[in-house]
Amino acid sequence: MAGAVRVVVGLDGSPESLAALERAVREAARREAVLVAVSTWRPSEHGPGSGAAAERTAHRRVDASFARVLGGYPSGLVIRPAVARGGLGPALVAAAEPDDLIVVGDGGGRLARLLHASPAAHCRARARCTVLTVPPPHRVSARAPAWAPPARTPPTWTPAA
Repeated sequence: MAGAVRVVVGLDGSPESLAALERAVREAARREAVLVAVSTWRPSEHGPGSGAAAERTAHRRVDASFARVLGGYPSGLVIRPAVARGGLGPALVAAAEPDDLIVVGDGGGRLARLLHASPAAHCRARARCTVLTVPPPHRVSARAPAWAPPARTPPTWTPAA
C-alpha cells in the first residue's frame, strides 16, 4: 500500500472526535485506504518530564478512542496511529498529503469557526486535501449504524510527521 490514499482522522477524546473516528473507519474501509489516527499533546508548565507524560496520554487517547467507538482496533484495515506535539488542526494538516482525506469533528461554535480556533476550521482553511467535517453527535441521526468489525490487537505506533 505504499503511496496509497490515506484517511487522516483527528482524535482529542471529545464526542465530536469519536464521531469523526466512526466516519473515518467507514471511509477508510470503503476506499481501501490506510487510516492515520492522529492525537496531539502539549507540554505543560508543571515541571520536567511533563512532556513525556503528556505524550503517553495522547497515545492512550488513541487507544481509548478506538476502544470506545469500535470495541478495539478493527481488523481488515491498515491503521497507523500517530502522536504529534502541538494543536490538532496543524497536526492534521501536516500529516495529510494532497490526495488524502482529513476527517475531523466539527464541534466549534460560530465564534470558534470565525476565529479558526477549532481543528475543523483550521483544516478547512489550510489543508491541501479534501476535509470532511463530521457534525457533533447530537446532530447525527440515531438511525446511523456504527461500523464495528471484529477487534484485533493494537497496531504499532509510528511517529507523526
